[in-house]
Amino acid sequence: MKIRNMSSVFLTMHDMNLDANEFLDNCSDEEFFKFRREIEEARKKFPIALCSVCYQPVVLRGDAHRTKFFAHTKNSADCPIKTTTNLTEDELRALKYNGQKEGAAHRINKEKIAKLLLLDDLFEDDVKVEATFRQENHVGISKEWRRPDISCVLKHTSIQLVIELQVSTTFLDVIISREAFYRRNGAYILWVFISFEPDKFTTLDIAYGNFANVFVFDSEAEVESEKFNKLILKCYYRKPYITKFNTISYSWECELVDFNILLFKEESKKVYYKDTENMKEIAMNELYNRAQEVKRMREQVELARQSMNNLKRNKASEKTDRVKNERPINSQYKNKQHRFNVSSLKSAQNIKNHELVQCNNCGYIGKARKIGTSVLCAKCFQPI
Repeated sequence: MKIRNMSSVFLTMHDMNLDANEFLDNCSDEEFFKFRREIEEARKKFPIALCSVCYQPVVLRGDAHRTKFFAHTKNSADCPIKTTTNLTEDELRALKYNGQKEGAAHRINKEKIAKLLLLDDLFEDDVKVEATFRQENHVGISKEWRRPDISCVLKHTSIQLVIELQVSTTFLDVIISREAFYRRNGAYILWVFISFEPDKFTTLDIAYGNFANVFVFDSEAEVESEKFNKLILKCYYRKPYITKFNTISYSWECELVDFNILLFKEESKKVYYKDTENMKEIAMNELYNRAQEVKRMREQVELARQSMNNLKRNKASEKTDRVKNERPINSQYKNKQHRFNVSSLKSAQNIKNHELVQCNNCGYIGKARKIGTSVLCAKCFQPI
């Protein structure tokens, strides 16, 4: 178990302290990234996770070694367990995000994608690169604005789509705020990566907020796009499957896709290819059905075993009853034999030591035993 600086956090929704080490060492990636997003979305309105020492809002972080931990925000007040850096959160965000925007890979691939969208018959010709996207406001001046990498419109549906190209790390609050802005203003957002790196937090932050779908514009996607004169992306999705141990596990699968087969989620304004949540539900139902089938088979085996046991008991009972019914006949026969034998034997007074007699009590035939003037059966010791 890893030992973390913040070993406990207070969950406001459950009114309880959570053991940070135990939770983070045992939670799955899906649980971690969904909880990370929930904490970030709620942090500024109604925090759901607080430092158990100073009761300030906390966030979930990870370092280069994929060690997960709870941490204070950089602008929080002092706390006995708080760590600090030389740069503020805003300075770190500005350095990383602006550095990404100014990189050669970002600029070159942004231009390639824009050219492909112009060739794609599914899109209007008005494809814009880094054009200002202003808040919808029919009265007054727009107070909010963003500058997406690419903005475009699908012809037949009039869907407004913005594409944000990711080649480096982006803070989770930046991701959430941009998604919220475009959602409020009726535009769909599509995050596109240059390569698929499933161990990077930015990749997973975006993936788990988008049905575990990750879109990538790599060299293979570029070749296919140029071949068909339209934007083709590689979509990685986290596919659930049932293992041989009857548990659910996951693997990243990928397919080349174009916008003809992509789906648009109206409520969240997200673009995706595979509904992995529905796939997970199907897998869980299949697992449940398998468990029920195993249960039914076991019940049938148990019923068959009980039926066999009942049959054996009935046969044994019938045999016992038959033996009981036969005993009076044998007893009657023996009594007749006894009467016959007794009549042919000499009286007790005339019995000699070497003579055989039959006992009227137990039916034993053998030498009698004399004790004084009494003649007794050598087996049951009753008078003869």
